[in-house]
Amino acid sequence: MPTAWWTADGADWQQVRVPLPAGTSTGAVTGLVSDRGRLVAVGRATTTGTDATDTHATGTHATGTHATDIAVAWTSAEGRNWRLASVDRATAAAMQDVTMHAGRLLAVGRDDGADSEGDGAVWTSEDGGSWRRVAVTGVDGLGTQALDRVVDLAGSGLLAVGQEPQGGGTIARVRRSTDGTSWSDVDTDLTADAEVSGFTRGPDGRPVAVGAVPASGGSQPRIWLVDAAGGRWTAEDAITGTPGSGGTGGDAGGPPGAGDARGVDLVGVSASGAALTAVGSVPGAPGPLPAAWTIRPGQAR
Repeated sequence: MPTAWWTADGADWQQVRVPLPAGTSTGAVTGLVSDRGRLVAVGRATTTGTDATDTHATGTHATGTHATDIAVAWTSAEGRNWRLASVDRATAAAMQDVTMHAGRLLAVGRDDGADSEGDGAVWTSEDGGSWRRVAVTGVDGLGTQALDRVVDLAGSGLLAVGQEPQGGGTIARVRRSTDGTSWSDVDTDLTADAEVSGFTRGPDGRPVAVGAVPASGGSQPRIWLVDAAGGRWTAEDAITGTPGSGGTGGDAGGPPGAGDARGVDLVGVSASGAALTAVGSVPGAPGPLPAAWTIRPGQAR
């Protein structure tokens, strides 16, 4: 079920339920932004339908079920009570992330309607309560075209990243747009199979991303500082799960390779003042535990 957590002081968090559209049973919140004193979230919900085949002689019989995603958005004044928004062309689609751009809200996501492998999709909204799908170029055609995370470049356009299949693995495909409708690929120095799970504009205006890169026995969490063109991704110092140096509520710690990053999973990042807050999980019992790290870009940790 879609879920939000609300806090008045940053220490005591309360879980609140986020409503689903009628006819759906599961869903997820995947993006969040603060817009002029209110919160706007985006994500998806899922409906389950029945497949059927006509055998002529014996009639029509159900042969199985199929799931269809629906793009969903929500608004809240304080983070405790959430209302569903109206989303244009929401069926067989999903919203993945949302940002403010040119004085309005812009969400990116996926459209499975025209291509079962998925094309990129964009919606815009003036108030978060009503969303309009816009025509896009550069994120359609054969194969998977993904817009998973997006960041506004403070007057110089948008930068988006999407995880797409390549060979036997995946690639984090970076695209740039001046207005959110026409997208072009950006050549980057990201390593093969790098995964980008969070994207924001840092305190100094530069894009900052979090995610993971392949490593022996699994993956290594990663923080990148990104240039405005989107091509150069500079890895910051390592982040660890060691209490007091990267555990829950701690600072990201250690020089590159220091500490124990096994099982650390970074899923999001946001800017606050001169620092960044990354969120994710660390190993625990009986399973992963939620965690947060305070990050000061460009400073040794």
